[in-house]
Amino acid sequence: MTDAAEQITLLLNRMCDGDPHAEADLASLVHEALRDIAQRHMDKERPGHTLQASALVSEFYLRLRSMKKYGFVNRRQFYSLVAQVMRRILVDYARRRKSEKRGGALYRVALDSLEDPEARDVTQDAVALYDALDELRAIDSMKADAIELSFVSGLTFDEIGEVLEIGAHEAEEASALAHAWLVERLGA
Repeated sequence: MTDAAEQITLLLNRMCDGDPHAEADLASLVHEALRDIAQRHMDKERPGHTLQASALVSEFYLRLRSMKKYGFVNRRQFYSLVAQVMRRILVDYARRRKSEKRGGALYRVALDSLEDPEARDVTQDAVALYDALDELRAIDSMKADAIELSFVSGLTFDEIGEVLEIGAHEAEEASALAHAWLVERLGA
């Protein structure tokens, strides 16, 4: 485990133990990584989205405060949580936006087209994708983590392997299997 990884795990444990300084120390250590993850999330959103990457990070920190009582074992859990919480924030935002518009225009978005800049929009299909990720997590959390860290957070297979404490090849295989499961589940 690298020094940064050990430091993150230590700070998470201190934070869960109630150390009032641990959260600020953790934030300074992971802020750039969180900002990068948030930006990758936002890059998949529709053009002109009113939520910005910095607001997504801030909202994550607000939600983290209510979750720290559950405890973290390591940085794998933390980064998995980051990806899950950020996508939930965006899904909640999309659902609120849709309910405000009461049936506003929806566009069909295939799983692979979420990476296409011309097709970026949080739609019912994107929400369905995130719901399917939750189903996959109940079946195989490691595969769900791998696809989420790859597809949603944009990490490389080497980075995913490091976070999940597996090899890069295993991370790539888990991500591919999860992708195939999602395509089958969503019929995309």
